[in-house]
Amino acid sequence: MGMFNKAIRCFDKCIKIDPNNETAWINKFIVLSELGKYEEAIKCARKALVILMDKGDALSELGEYKEAIKCYDNALIIEPKDTYLHYSKGRCLRKLGKNEEAIKCYDDAFKIDPYNLDILYMKGFDFEEMGKYEEAIKCFDKVLKMDPNEMNALNFKGSSLIKLGKHEEAIKYFDKVLKIDPNDVMALSNIGLIFSKLGKYDNVREIFPKVIEAHLDLDNAIRILKILYLNQNYSKYELEKISKLNKKMLDESIRFLKIFKLITETQEGEPQPRTEINLTPEGRKIVESLIEIALKDWKI
Repeated sequence: MGMFNKAIRCFDKCIKIDPNNETAWINKFIVLSELGKYEEAIKCARKALVILMDKGDALSELGEYKEAIKCYDNALIIEPKDTYLHYSKGRCLRKLGKNEEAIKCYDDAFKIDPYNLDILYMKGFDFEEMGKYEEAIKCFDKVLKMDPNEMNALNFKGSSLIKLGKHEEAIKYFDKVLKIDPNDVMALSNIGLIFSKLGKYDNVREIFPKVIEAHLDLDNAIRILKILYLNQNYSKYELEKISKLNKKMLDESIRFLKIFKLITETQEGEPQPRTEINLTPEGRKIVESLIEIALKDWKI
């Protein structure tokens, strides 16, 4: 008994010096449990759990995923049925490219909380990264079973179907999204992408203006598109200078055009690489049919 009490005093000194010393809290919890002081022990365990969770989250934000996983693992020893811990560990494993292990964590989390949509989404993303699109679709289908109008699940299922080459079926899911929100950029962009893959440029011509109208920087996006059409192989710096845009506006416009697969970026030159921005072959065909409309409708 005396040795236990002496140990507790030592742990208390450690905690006084560093209140966030999870090891001291855990050891104090173990000793108090041995002494049968369960209420005090539980308080120590809860304190250690909070510290480990916060530390794991902070390390994860910093990209220290291996260290974060250690914190979550230690926390799971204290509370093995915590959904958040399993889910967070899975996200870290995914960042490390350990998709199979991540999926196991999501499965453990889902057993505890079978109505958590975030878990299903993350599991679906992992399957997509592994190229297992059918398995990803099963995850998104489970979300849709809970909520048939969940737009993210409709969009992600459509994206997986595109990767399987099931274009017509994918369009049905994007159409469902557009019935809920006619300006959803992801659905519009993917429908446009499908039409461009199929060579249906007349259909793309209908979709593309809708995508641009839903975008905050439509004037700049079209201006850049026009410059790229007339003059190939511009660097970002040259494009910014010609179109009189600031860097933030330029980056946003380029991001939008990349989503629609109209441009590509390549790094060239040493020691300071120059980013060149080019129309894709598909992009050029689309722009050829759009440039007249753009000049007329948006007065560029």
